[in-house]
Amino acid sequence: MVLPDDPGEYPGVLALDEDLVFCAEAGWVLVCETSVRLITGQARASRIDLADTIERAWWAGEILQVQDASGTVTAMTVTGHRLVVVPGQIPA
Repeated sequence: MVLPDDPGEYPGVLALDEDLVFCAEAGWVLVCETSVRLITGQARASRIDLADTIERAWWAGEILQVQDASGTVTAMTVTGHRLVVVPGQIPA
């Protein structure tokens, strides 16, 4: 996968095998099999692990909603250079 270090810059190369990649102000959000990762530059800045396989992910405004195979939806946001779980969010 080829991604720029920062959105709007010339791409660098990251060796990844992920299905979903979202652009965020801080970098790139990768939705993996059982985790969500924030990549800034060429390094992983933050990671959130889920209990089950991720089946679906979508943005609701500034909140990333991630649904796993059990039907549980986890809401998260990018704060600075970290992914943060947002408690009490209702999926959109």
